[in-house]
Amino acid sequence: REAFRAIAERVSALAKLDLEGCLVQEMVAADAEIIVGSRWDAQFGPMLLVGVGGTLVELLKDVRLVPAPISAEAAAELLRSLKLAPLLAGYRGRAPVDLQAAGAVIARISQLAANLGARLAELDANPLLVRGTRAVVADARAVLAE
Repeated sequence: REAFRAIAERVSALAKLDLEGCLVQEMVAADAEIIVGSRWDAQFGPMLLVGVGGTLVELLKDVRLVPAPISAEAAAELLRSLKLAPLLAGYRGRAPVDLQAAGAVIARISQLAANLGARLAELDANPLLVRGTRAVVADARAVLAE
């Protein structure tokens, strides 16, 4: 409530507008950004994409594609198989990323894709922010089939 009030007051002061509403979320710092996505394939069923995420995902193209669902352990292993895995392991003195925490979220997303089947045409969760033992999806988009 305090954050909303502060945002509304600032919008009113700077833009001279009355703010009817907005989404206020916790700001999360991250040691790593991961992309998790799914897409329904008519031939292979639910497919899961995992890779180094954030704003550079298209440039880096460091992703793995596997059938869903997968376990948290399999998700952690997928992360270890990435070309940029050293960034997740504590590169140049940085804290290593908790691959089990990230793997648990990835596994849940993969289970969602498997459970919804063809109904979930595609889903993108980018970035999945990981810091310490915490993994939080900061932005997500899903497309449901008719």
